[in-house]
Amino acid sequence: MSMAEVIESIERDAFRQVAPISVGSNEKIECSQLEDEPVIMADSKKTADILKSCFNVKLSEHRCSRCNRLLGKFNGQAEIKCPKCGKINRIGVK
Repeated sequence: MSMAEVIESIERDAFRQVAPISVGSNEKIECSQLEDEPVIMADSKKTADILKSCFNVKLSEHRCSRCNRLLGKFNGQAEIKCPKCGKINRIGVK
């Protein structure tokens, strides 16, 4: 699995973690169900704006603490071994 595929996988997982949103007739829709190209069909502008906000999740860039290599862009907790220097980087863990 290439680094680009790993990053895409992490990004998809981040979208799946977004809480379901009630839309219109109390139907729950998760942002991950809308895939890569969102087609937003809503009964009001407010609902459309809520759905669009699901895709505006900003991912944080994380780098190795030893060699400064980019490890990925994501939110949450992770433990990543740097492919360049081998250092174990713990992200979001106190």
